[in-house]
Amino acid sequence: MMTGNDQVKHARRTALVLGTSLCISLIAIVYGVLQKKEADRQRMLAIEMEIRTEECEKNAYELNSKLNSQTQQLQQVLKDVEQRVLLLQKQALVKSKDNK
Repeated sequence: MMTGNDQVKHARRTALVLGTSLCISLIAIVYGVLQKKEADRQRMLAIEMEIRTEECEKNAYELNSKLNSQTQQLQQVLKDVEQRVLLLQKQALVKSKDNK
């Protein structure tokens, strides 16, 4: 049988164990809430980065298309210039033969 003093000690121990469990539980809840907030923040950043990546890919595709078009135009201009140079060389050759 427990005496009054033993009952008080037992109640204190029980209160201490329950209080410690409560503190650990509260710490775990706070930690969980903080982790969820961080996970939500990371998820939002990932979504934002995905949107930016898609925009960058679209811009890169458009720029690549423009560059290819400009490259083709420059190649055509170069061919035209080469043909004109050849024509001028032929004309100069004909003139030099005529002058002799």
